[in-house]
Amino acid sequence: MLGEIKLFAGNFVPDGFLLCDGSVYQISNYPMLFSKIGKIYGGDGISTFGVPNLLGRVPVCNGQAAGNPNFTLGQTGGVQNVTLTANQVGVHMHTGQYAASPQLQINLQIPASTGAASSTSPAGNMFTTTPAGYEMYDSTPPAAGQPVAMPGTVSFTTAQQTGTNTTQNLPHPNDQPYQCINYIIDAFDMYDEPILGEICIFTYNFVPVNFAECNGAMLSTGQSAALYSLLGNVYGSSGAGKFALPDLRGRLAAGADMAHKTNITNRALGQSGGVTSVALSTNQLPPHIHPVQIGTTGKTSWPVTPNIANTANPANAMLAKVGGETMYSTTSNSTMAVLNGGSLTGAMQVNPNTSGNIPHDNVQPVMALCYAICTNGIYPQRP
Repeated sequence: MLGEIKLFAGNFVPDGFLLCDGSVYQISNYPMLFSKIGKIYGGDGISTFGVPNLLGRVPVCNGQAAGNPNFTLGQTGGVQNVTLTANQVGVHMHTGQYAASPQLQINLQIPASTGAASSTSPAGNMFTTTPAGYEMYDSTPPAAGQPVAMPGTVSFTTAQQTGTNTTQNLPHPNDQPYQCINYIIDAFDMYDEPILGEICIFTYNFVPVNFAECNGAMLSTGQSAALYSLLGNVYGSSGAGKFALPDLRGRLAAGADMAHKTNITNRALGQSGGVTSVALSTNQLPPHIHPVQIGTTGKTSWPVTPNIANTANPANAMLAKVGGETMYSTTSNSTMAVLNGGSLTGAMQVNPNTSGNIPHDNVQPVMALCYAICTNGIYPQRP
């Protein structure tokens, strides 16, 4: 039928057909074909028109099924390999811990003053000498069992981020299983019956007479000499006068690119490839970073001594007993100034996530049908 696209397993384009390679032709040479397809596939529609380009590609039906993108007639798309961006990496996290060396260490100091007291409230304030020169600290190194502890609370929060990982962001394959076959378009409607080597798609659960299933079966070169003259050993051979039919079981029929006109790789006639699932490797992940929020609140204690105070200078000294006066309470109703301005140092170690690296499905929406090759038909003529 004029304008019909056929799959042809031979290694040439039969007379009366054009290869579906996107070429542009003169309308005057193929007026009837142009009347059917117009300039949908290229050309200016005045003196030239184009044929579909199925080199390295697989056809899909135009239109939009529920949940799928819309494809207009002649539209192309898809990529052979996919390189992920950071936003396409699934949400995941890593457990973290501070490395054993250097250890995380927090040193806290109680702020104090040597100036004269100016407030009776401890809220937001610090210890000072009252009156000036009044001894309330102990500079004596603590004896065994000293100092004692006065309760308090310590908290710290720091926002960090892990360094960018050193993966190579390599692409991963996006081809599902395929075998390369020639797509040709009927330009003159020369044949009323299937041509030898033509591959047809049937809805039957059997293979019609004069056809054979595209299952890679070996045929005798002597008994199928005409078909062998078209296919040769392109699809395989076991030697000893045997040649193979195309094997499209579970595969797509991708357009062969015999002249290497595209940058799509691995598309020689008869070549197969592709995978049904892909397990990403570490080097196929994009470089990314993880923000790390470290926060804790815990109990601590301030060192004090039960000794009698012997200095008015708080430097390197501890709170001490001022004479025999009481100066502590068993209850709390206020706080002193926040101990801030310090820094937190340490090495953060982020452990690998423990996911199973399960492969993801690499098969697009499909329906299984019967692909069969004509083994007894009209012998196609070379141009």
